[in-house]
This record gives sequence, C-alpha cells and structure tokens, in this order.
Amino acid sequence: MVVILNAPWILLSVLTPILLRSGIITLAWMSWIFPLMMVLAFIPGLVYWRGLDEPSREAHKFAMFWGAGMAFLLVGLTGFELMVVPGFREAAQERIESFIAATDGRLGQEPAAVGLWVGVLGSVGVLLLGYVIAWIGWWVRQRVGTTAG
Repeated sequence: MVVILNAPWILLSVLTPILLRSGIITLAWMSWIFPLMMVLAFIPGLVYWRGLDEPSREAHKFAMFWGAGMAFLLVGLTGFELMVVPGFREAAQERIESFIAATDGRLGQEPAAVGLWVGVLGSVGVLLLGYVIAWIGWWVRQRVGTTAG
C-alpha cells in the first residue's frame, strides 16, 4: 500500500534525469524537488503506518530488517566486486554499452551516467525483491504456524 501511495513520487524521481538531459537543469531540479518529494512521500507512509495493526507492523519491520537488509548486503558485495575483482568492472562496462546500444541511446549516451542509473534502479529492485520475499515469508509462517518437534 505504501508503495502504491508513493508511486508517483518514486516514478518522478527516477524519470527526472531521463526526461531532463541537461546536467545543470537536472542538478537544479533534483536539488530542491527530490527532498520535497521525500517529505511529501513520508506523509502517506506515516498515515498508512498508524493505521496498521501490530502483526502488520511486525511483518513490515521483519521484512525491512531481514529482507531488505540482506539484499543490501548483496548489493554491497556486488559493489565491492566491481572495485576489487579483476575483469568484473570491464564486464559490467561492456553490458552497459550493449544496453545503451539496445535502447538506441534513449536513456542517454554517457556510459557512466547510464551505468549509475542502472545500478541505482537495480539496487532498489534487489532491495524491494528481498523485502517482498521476507514479508511473504513472515505471513506464511504466521498463517501456517510452527510445529514443535
């Protein structure tokens, strides 16, 4: 529910650099709009959180800690590999360049900028996936229950 309430803000923050290709306009836009969007996105989340019962709150806390937390560890290890493992950075660079060619440069021509946005969106996707898996797992465990041996 929170994701649905915040979807316009999230979508706007992701699409802004793609829609506004000028570096100065993007920087100026993001420097005051993005913090404003964060504040405005917090309000429906707070309203949603206050309306939840205790089991729902526990499910969200569990999913955030275990799901998103472990996914964040995975993202961090991937970033570490990009810095340390020989050949990993070059392979990632080749994939970004092929991604630019496959999209006909619609998301930009600069490999570093496109790589940054692919990395950011990929990281958010991994965190969201970990969160959803842990959240579903928590509810399944509560519904099925645990049986003592």
